[in-house]
Amino acid sequence: MFKMTSLLSRCVLALACLGGSAAALAGPTYHVNVNSASQGSGDGYLVLSFLNEDPMPSVTATVTNWTGAFAGTGMAYNNATVDFGSHTLTLVGGTNGYLFDVDFGGMFGFDVSFDTENPAYETNFGVALSDLDGNYASGGDIANIVLGTGGPVQISANASYASVTPAAVGTDVPEPADWALVMSGLGLMGFALRRRVR
Repeated sequence: MFKMTSLLSRCVLALACLGGSAAALAGPTYHVNVNSASQGSGDGYLVLSFLNEDPMPSVTATVTNWTGAFAGTGMAYNNATVDFGSHTLTLVGGTNGYLFDVDFGGMFGFDVSFDTENPAYETNFGVALSDLDGNYASGGDIANIVLGTGGPVQISANASYASVTPAAVGTDVPEPADWALVMSGLGLMGFALRRRVR
């Protein structure tokens, strides 16, 4: 005998489980530290570039958890959006990036996460330091994260200026909505089991 309530409760349970697993499907996250002491003091730019040859952009990089002397201003090019209130920069695949206005002489840090580890086309996330005249430290990028090479993610960094490490897993604090989702899923499972016993 077909029970509509049983089908409905199983569909809701499946949707709750699917929604909770979305974070597990995300790509890798890395923490980048940049040392600008060799640039002396004064103003300059922290340049984040995102290069992907895919004609249909398929990768998104999200930069969060900024630390250091960010001035709170900058300049975007192409598909870059920034929210200084929540300290979030979003770069959609293609050729784009962001020039942060910074005060040289100290350390900067941020996390960068990607929505996939193996895009169809090779994708390069680059980090560079530049003075106001456009002179780059070490002549170009001081750190790179390359995805979509057909193998593991490739990481390179000039140790005099930067380091790139995988971000610690599980450091995010669950939001109240996440807890509500978990509790509703457990409640639905308990309800389904209770109805099955009757």
